[in-house]
Amino acid sequence: GKQSQRRLEVRPAMSPGGLRPVNRGELQVADRVGVGLSANRRAADLAAGLLSFDQTPADFVPPRLKVLWIEDSTHHYCQQWSYYCDIKAAMSRLHDMCTPTDTRTLCLGPGSRFNPDIAVVGPHYASNVHRQDATLGFDRSAYPRLPLVVLQNKMYAWESELAGQVAAKLDWVRAIGAVAAFTFLTCHHEFSNRSGVPHYWMPFGVDTRLYGQHAGEFGPAAQPFDVGFTGASGSKYPMREAILRTITALNVSAYLGTWSQAMLNRADARSWKPLSRKAYAAQLARTKIWVSTTGPKNIVGTRFFEVLASGTTLLLCNRPPAKVLQSSPWVYDGLFEDGVHAVLFDGLDDLPSKILRFLRDEPARRRIVAAAVALARSRHSWDERARFVTRASLHAIAKHPPRKVYYTPPVPRRRPKSNATFVGCLHPREMPAAHEWLKPRTRLSWFTASTCELQCHRRNQSAFALLGGGFSNGMAHRLAKCSCWNELPVPHARPPPLHTCDFSCTLYDLRPCGGTSLAVYTIGKSSKGRSRRAGSHRDGAAPVAPHHVL
Repeated sequence: GKQSQRRLEVRPAMSPGGLRPVNRGELQVADRVGVGLSANRRAADLAAGLLSFDQTPADFVPPRLKVLWIEDSTHHYCQQWSYYCDIKAAMSRLHDMCTPTDTRTLCLGPGSRFNPDIAVVGPHYASNVHRQDATLGFDRSAYPRLPLVVLQNKMYAWESELAGQVAAKLDWVRAIGAVAAFTFLTCHHEFSNRSGVPHYWMPFGVDTRLYGQHAGEFGPAAQPFDVGFTGASGSKYPMREAILRTITALNVSAYLGTWSQAMLNRADARSWKPLSRKAYAAQLARTKIWVSTTGPKNIVGTRFFEVLASGTTLLLCNRPPAKVLQSSPWVYDGLFEDGVHAVLFDGLDDLPSKILRFLRDEPARRRIVAAAVALARSRHSWDERARFVTRASLHAIAKHPPRKVYYTPPVPRRRPKSNATFVGCLHPREMPAAHEWLKPRTRLSWFTASTCELQCHRRNQSAFALLGGGFSNGMAHRLAKCSCWNELPVPHARPPPLHTCDFSCTLYDLRPCGGTSLAVYTIGKSSKGRSRRAGSHRDGAAPVAPHHVL
């Protein structure tokens, strides 16, 4: 039967309200009278119908919602990139959360009592989207009235980093019917225009309790290091390489470590080893000045906020060049002020003088540090970011036409064909002895049920199997491996449970795509007039749902 769905209603008390459009003329007047950069940014957000992260009212109390949190398995990644788990933990303190881990986790569908108000796609899940039809982890067509927002991540292109594609991510948020999205970059207006989905700028945050636990610990014994720097370096970050050389040339005590060093021989006692979060917070507190620089697309990384929240260490960061500020004027806007909460240096020639100045002027350094920790606690905690995500999501939902669904399946140019029948799951050890895995064209062009069937049909094979799709490997965007067979093997053991292979690989084709076990199909003899019993629903027909839903 049909699943009951309750629409999330935003009562007037919850709605931000009071927003009015601002025209370009008003923005130009604001420039002429010198209202300031933050006022300019806020006015631009207002004109675009967006909310600004630094204008969440102190008395805003988010309603407690039921949130379907769509995310990969992030435990391993959170050891180095903790923000994946920090934002989720902050949201869970505000809302009731359900996070699918495989098809056994009933957050939706028959048997579930959760009935979410909203779905949120986490930042790690959104990091690696390479295709417009990337799988969402549940049957979106069955929940077209469920509002959904995306926490975009790695919205830049870098050849050596497997971080998805910006164009694909923008197409994807539109394809999945997202009502809003968030980005760590100040390109949010550009992303809104390109995707048609409102994007809000949400800077990174910080665990103020963890990084501020040593606040106020000053003096030679507490802070034996003058300067510190850790993080990624190499060809991707030429400025950081130059900064390391500059600091090394100074007559100061320094704590230096980069990811490029960590990738060297880890058994070598001389190689730098990444610290645990607790040890890293302690090391940061033992350092008087910490140098941090912007990353790709002028992103202000988590390190900035961790130093601000320390209550011990001065943040020394690069001032973006004038050419950068012409196109991206809001790099640091609303985050901190130069000389008040942090100190900016103008190029490598200015860096040594800034370091030596604040090593000599301890009262000035401590005054800035005290202002920084107060700012971090009031504006940059992950709890504040969770409040902003909630408020902005409610704002976007309130603007959505009441009777309009969020998701509508697309209509393709031609109807996909399939004559494959899903047989069930199979242990990988039960594969035929003569099997081979088809080789993809590129490392990203693995297989869906449709493409695997097509390749095996061309090889005149009567069966095929897929392995490793969907949630099964902790990377939900990933497609599957494909193998073609002449005949089905005779299993020697009880077949694995259906939930071990019942993962979908694409947004539009919900057939099992393999998991920790194989999803096995047979191919009919006829290549013409194939049935749609296991076909995609990209033609607007009713989808063929997997045997289990999340």
